[in-house]
Amino acid sequence: MTQTDELLDLLRRMREIRFFEDTVKDWFTRALVRGSTHLYQGQEAVAVGVCSALRAGDTTTCTYRGHGTVLAHGAPLDRTSALVRTCKAAIDGNELVLAIDTGSAHTMLLS
Repeated sequence: MTQTDELLDLLRRMREIRFFEDTVKDWFTRALVRGSTHLYQGQEAVAVGVCSALRAGDTTTCTYRGHGTVLAHGAPLDRTSALVRTCKAAIDGNELVLAIDTGSAHTMLLS
């Protein structure tokens, strides 16, 4: 993969997170998300940059703006969005994506 391809991939991932966050904001304003939500808008480069530098065995943690980090780790958009809307847990292979029953504010990826 060329450096240009790598940079374009980082940009794609940042735009994907922004699209997701815009969608969650829309859902929240229409009362389609239970509880509260803490958006990751404007911070996409942080999660994508950190996750792109991780090596095997590295871990991350976040406080209450977990969507961006979960998506930057590679969680699928469809499953993550379903979790935000339903506030439940789902297992994807050996990873658990969790949205605690307080809205989307506590979405995390456990692996």
